[in-house]
Amino acid sequence: MFKILTGKTQEHLVEIPNINRMIHKDAFNDFIKLKTAAEDAGFNFYITSSFRTFEDQLRIWNEKAEGKRMLLDPKGNQLNYADLSEEEIVNSILRWSAIPGASRHHWGTDFDVVDYNSVPEGYHVELTPQEVNGMFRPFFDWLEDRIDKNKSFGFYQPYKDDLGGVCPEAWHLSYRPVSSEYLRKFTIDEFRKVISNNSIMLNQHLLNRVDELYENFVLNIAD
Repeated sequence: MFKILTGKTQEHLVEIPNINRMIHKDAFNDFIKLKTAAEDAGFNFYITSSFRTFEDQLRIWNEKAEGKRMLLDPKGNQLNYADLSEEEIVNSILRWSAIPGASRHHWGTDFDVVDYNSVPEGYHVELTPQEVNGMFRPFFDWLEDRIDKNKSFGFYQPYKDDLGGVCPEAWHLSYRPVSSEYLRKFTIDEFRKVISNNSIMLNQHLLNRVDELYENFVLNIAD
């Protein structure tokens, strides 16, 4: 189970036809139902990111920790890496990206989605608050209405609101029937084991804050 929880295996996944994306095998049928409902409503239900390996998340984390990728404030504005302390760097990364081995994307139950019909030609989707409240607003209004009415086939938005941990991510969907069980199994001991990995930059800082980070960036999600 540790390998599934931390992105070290793909044994729990199936491939989504026609796109290069993987999803948890138990979420696949309900994903197709939600995708079909979106298409019936006139949207192009497009996954920008689904399963990520540990190595995928490690690359994202380390590039941000080294200042090779943009760091953003909670409103999606770029920060100046050179002006930040180690604690501020960690905090800014965690608001938008999970620690390697502690990402819900490892589970195959969680993925990021947009309406590709709304994407202008040649535009690169960044997944920002500006996009959510701009081009993708009709799609997310539709999606949130389905979730509120319990017509989303088990999918919900764990980061719908700003609870002080991960910034609001309207695009992030999770398949509750499986992800809730995986979250229960991803204990603080598993979390500590993950961040002890020396390939994770700033891991000593993370270990010094392990209880706080587990509470605020692992457990702290929408009901």
